Amino acid sequence: MTARPATTRTPDPATAAQRGRRVTAGLAELDIWLADQVRTGLARMDRSSSAFEAMAARMVDAQAPAVAARLRALAYGDRTAPDGPRRTLAELAALHLLITAHRDLDDLPEALAATVRTHIGYPMPTAAVRERPAVRDHWMTLGMRVGAEDRLHTRRTWLRGRRTHRWALLVEHSFGDDPAFPATAPPPGRMVDAEVHYYPGAPELRALWGVRHGAEEPFTTIPAPAPTRAAVSQAGHPRPTRDTDTDSGCAAAHAAYAEALTADPWLRSWPVLLREVIPAVDGHRQVLVDRTGAALPITGLEQPWRMLGAAGGHPVTVVGEWTADGLVPISLLTHGEIVDVREPDAVPDPRRAADTVATSPPDELTATALLGTAHRTLDPASLPPPVAELVTELTGDPPQVLLAAAALREVYDRAARTPETAALPDPAPDDPRRLLPGPAAVRLSDMLRVRSPFLPEWFDAALPHDYRAPGALCARLLETAEADPAVRAPLLRLAGARGRWLAARHPTWHELFADTAPEYGAAAATGSPPPATQAPPSTTESAPPTPGAKPPATGEATPDTWLFGTPAHRRAWLAGLRRRDPATARRLLEQAWPKESDPGRADLLAVLAEGLDSGDEPLLETALEDRRSEVRRTAAGLLAALPGSAFAGRMRARAARWLRVEHAGDVVVVHVDLPEELDDAARRDGITDRTVEFSYRWNGVPDYAAGRLRQLAAVTPLGYWTESVGEPRAALRARVPDRYRQPLLDGLLDATLHQRDPVWAAALFGNGVPSDTALLRRRELFALMPQQARVTHLRRLDSAWLSELEALLPAMEHPWPRELAQHVILLLLERARICEQNRGTHGTGPAAHRSLLTAAATHLPVDATGLVGVAAGRCAEPSWRRAFDRLADDLTHRSKMLEELQQ
Repeated sequence: MTARPATTRTPDPATAAQRGRRVTAGLAELDIWLADQVRTGLARMDRSSSAFEAMAARMVDAQAPAVAARLRALAYGDRTAPDGPRRTLAELAALHLLITAHRDLDDLPEALAATVRTHIGYPMPTAAVRERPAVRDHWMTLGMRVGAEDRLHTRRTWLRGRRTHRWALLVEHSFGDDPAFPATAPPPGRMVDAEVHYYPGAPELRALWGVRHGAEEPFTTIPAPAPTRAAVSQAGHPRPTRDTDTDSGCAAAHAAYAEALTADPWLRSWPVLLREVIPAVDGHRQVLVDRTGAALPITGLEQPWRMLGAAGGHPVTVVGEWTADGLVPISLLTHGEIVDVREPDAVPDPRRAADTVATSPPDELTATALLGTAHRTLDPASLPPPVAELVTELTGDPPQVLLAAAALREVYDRAARTPETAALPDPAPDDPRRLLPGPAAVRLSDMLRVRSPFLPEWFDAALPHDYRAPGALCARLLETAEADPAVRAPLLRLAGARGRWLAARHPTWHELFADTAPEYGAAAATGSPPPATQAPPSTTESAPPTPGAKPPATGEATPDTWLFGTPAHRRAWLAGLRRRDPATARRLLEQAWPKESDPGRADLLAVLAEGLDSGDEPLLETALEDRRSEVRRTAAGLLAALPGSAFAGRMRARAARWLRVEHAGDVVVVHVDLPEELDDAARRDGITDRTVEFSYRWNGVPDYAAGRLRQLAAVTPLGYWTESVGEPRAALRARVPDRYRQPLLDGLLDATLHQRDPVWAAALFGNGVPSDTALLRRRELFALMPQQARVTHLRRLDSAWLSELEALLPAMEHPWPRELAQHVILLLLERARICEQNRGTHGTGPAAHRSLLTAAATHLPVDATGLVGVAAGRCAEPSWRRAFDRLADDLTHRSKMLEELQQ
């Protein structure tokens, strides 16, 4: 691809000279203003935005737009920063130094003069840049950022030559609501043989894209330059050989920045490449640590967790910009892949509020500037010796001398800054599972960001593969897992060992793995199969707690969690053990039961629901005598699920005493003879007079007898009713006194849902169960019916019954059976035809059926795309046609989503 040809236009010397005079006059006025601020003292300076805006407007009139931009940055900068006075002084001093350089512009070296013009805002036509010699190389794209201010979008692309090892920065603009940038450099992680043209200046960095000489291709390494005896700087001057020739660790990054700052003292940032460094969080600091323990502070990154997850405590190559405040990371290279370290939708971390610079008294130079040279004299001895030596030679107006001294001190401090130190973090353990395919990882990240309704299907499809997520995705997985417990388990399993390692370093995420069964963390790293498969018992998890052991470290789930963990952690650990070794879990609970505290007893007992068998009966019978009602109810509910238990036998006998059934031909009559007072045996089995839970009334007063009948029916095996009354439909037709008919139906409904009996569910669903409580649970009954029976019922519903259809569709399996899918599509098409016939009628458009369309997009089989396309072709109403098109797009999205998981 060839860059757009530019028309070369020779500048008018008269116009250029006139601009030069205007700039000179404006800068002279600005220099007087700067001196006045320092003379009277920065503490008395008008810090309102209007004061800076007025001077910035003057610079615009003087045709010095870059200077105006610096002034506006001062006007709207952070005024509450502890080092704010020094920063303000440094910026004013930089402007003074720029004005001084402009006075001697004609005497400066050509490269430095071009740098001064750039910082002032002299125009540089692109045609003139393209006339400069081109630099051809295989340019690797190492990072890309897009920002916006008002409607002006700016894209910055960092390139590095594979042969020349030179940096190039492309800065491109696009105006409007929908930015459209030119197709120049390849995306991050790819390179191309091409030419760039550097803007004049020292050091050379910003460039224009030139001519391509080949096709894009990926790269997996960033070659290091070979050390040479005589290295040459980008400014063209010889320099001594040093470690920066291999741009290796933290010291090399400092040296590269210092060299660039020497050529351009107004430089705000410079790109650096750090090899074999480890991102880490050291207390409140974010740092990059090299193998020597030298560390660079990280700044400008709201959330470091994506970068930490991508590196996992292992050495990586980091691309960033070195600034006065520290390193601004852009991307990193790990396992041959360029990873953007910034989350697309990152928000500031409130926990970083404490990560600020401690307030300290201002240094001598800043204190003098705050008070003003009219009130205090600068003492050069307080400055660093090299700076003091130069300052003592300065003469002139004291404010001018102080500004020059501040400029020298700032450049010296930034160039002479040495790396900090930090401890090397422990690396994350390896996870031998297969890596989630790249396209699937990208799609999952996007789906998590928008909370896609297709996530459950994605998790179900991914479960058999037992993938591990890329390290860079772990932060988003943990963030979503913290916010949404419904998807926590599959997310933590995807995060695996890397996620557990990352969570242990986060202030709140470490609790995620402590609350979750261990197979989502440590066991995942051992390659154990998903929970749906038959896995052998985990020896680590099944081992009994160690007597006298210390509490486990935060975020770790170990056998000692049972002894020392919080109630939630203990329940999670016991639930995980129950899944793998039910007998051991029961034994541990039996041993701990006599000493177990009251608040958590019911929750621990409920763990036995998974894998419930006759071996659990003794413990449950013991729990029936617990003093807490919720424990007794939990035990009674579990015992009711064991048809052969002694509890079930007692309930059968009690039902036979309290209810008398008479058969007179086809008529069945149920006589109710409930005791006036409950005996101790009934109370032990969980039957009580609960007025809060049951609101039955008879003759205007609470009906305790009705509540007792419901409790009896709810825990009596359904087989008793079949034996004594008849098959379910006949039993529901039995004659029951009006006072007790509804409580008996409610109890049978409770029993059906608890015992999950499809025959009784179909009978109750067909019977209509008229009470309000039963109506709320009608969908649960429907879900217990055989699939074909459910499909048959739904296909009987026409478009007049869409509300009924929508209420029952959540009880269908995913994806919907094809015959049901066809029926739903036809119903939607019928609504579209009604809308066409009654244009403008409220309630006929797709907006009125948004929930059904959403359900269809989520649960239609992906091979129904053709049917939806045919429906869209037959739909003449525009809004409905668009709705069908969106539905087809959603099905295509789901189809690709599933295909990506098979790679």
